[in-house]
Amino acid sequence: MIKKLILSFFMMGFVVALFGQQQTLYTHYMFNTSTFNPAYAGTRDAISATMTHRSQWVGFSGAPVTQSLIVHSPLVKGLGAGFSLVNDKIGPLNFTSLNVDLAYRLKLTRKSRLSFGLKSAVNISSADFSSLELNDQVQDPTFQESIQGDVSPNFGAGIYYYNETFYVGLSTPYLLKNKKATTLSTDVAQSQQHYYLMGGAILPINRYVKFRPSVFIKTTKGAPTQFDLTGFFVFYDKIWAGTMFRSGDAIGLLAGYNINDDIQIGYSFDWSYQILGRNSGSHELMVRYEFNVKPRKRVLSPRFF
Repeated sequence: MIKKLILSFFMMGFVVALFGQQQTLYTHYMFNTSTFNPAYAGTRDAISATMTHRSQWVGFSGAPVTQSLIVHSPLVKGLGAGFSLVNDKIGPLNFTSLNVDLAYRLKLTRKSRLSFGLKSAVNISSADFSSLELNDQVQDPTFQESIQGDVSPNFGAGIYYYNETFYVGLSTPYLLKNKKATTLSTDVAQSQQHYYLMGGAILPINRYVKFRPSVFIKTTKGAPTQFDLTGFFVFYDKIWAGTMFRSGDAIGLLAGYNINDDIQIGYSFDWSYQILGRNSGSHELMVRYEFNVKPRKRVLSPRFF
C-alpha cells in the first residue's frame, strides 16, 4: 500500500525531475561505463556483455528498481560499437532507454589509447497514476490518468583515456533537453544535461594483493554535484572486496569474484543515510561475460575497467 509519504515522494520527484538528477544510479558504475560514456565501447578487446539489477531502498513502497544490459565490442581499424538497454521503474513511472554507441580509438603508445565516442538514444517514458492506492479515496482525475509510450530521441558524446593500470573519462550522454508533458502539472518537464567525470587505477601492493580506487563525479543544472568514491582490494586476481561512499546519499560495501578470465560477478549493498522511514538499503547484482574476439596477452592484472 502506498502511504501519503510515498505519494508525496512521487509528486516531489516530478518537480525535482525538472531540474535535478534524472539518470540511473549504479554502485557498480565502473562496470557500467558504457551507460555514461560512449567512448568506452570496444575498449575491452572482446565482445563484452554486462547485466545489472539494482533494487533501491528495499522495503520502501514504490522504490526505484533498475535493470540494464550492455553489449559492446571492437570492430575494425580502431572502431568500437555498443548497445545498451536500461529500464528504470519508480512507483507508477517507468523509463526505458535504448542506446547505440560508436567509438574510435587512437593508439598513443604501445599500452595507452584515447577513445572518442558518440551515443544515439531513444528514451521511452510511461506512467500509470491509476495504480496508486490513496489513503483518501477522493476521485481526483489527476490520479486516474496515464502516460503511455512518450518517445524522445537524444544523443551524447564522450572521451576516454586508458592503459593497463589507469583510466579517465569525461562525457555527457544526453545533450538534448527534451520536453515532456505530465498529468501532475500544467507545466512541461524538461530533461537536463548531465556531465560525468570518472577515473580509476589498479595499484599493486604486493604479489598477491592490488588496490583498485575509483571516483565518479556527476553534475547537472539545479542539483548539487555528487561524487562516488570507491576502493576495493583484489586478492590473487580473483576475489575483490571494498567500500563505497556517495556524497549526500549513501555508504556501502561491494564484493565480487572473477570465476575465470571471461566471467565476473559482483554484489553491492549501500545504505542511504538521507532517506527517512524504514528500508533495508539498496542491493545491486552485476554479471559480466566476455567472448574473446582475438587472443589477448596476459597483463599484470585482469581488466577491471
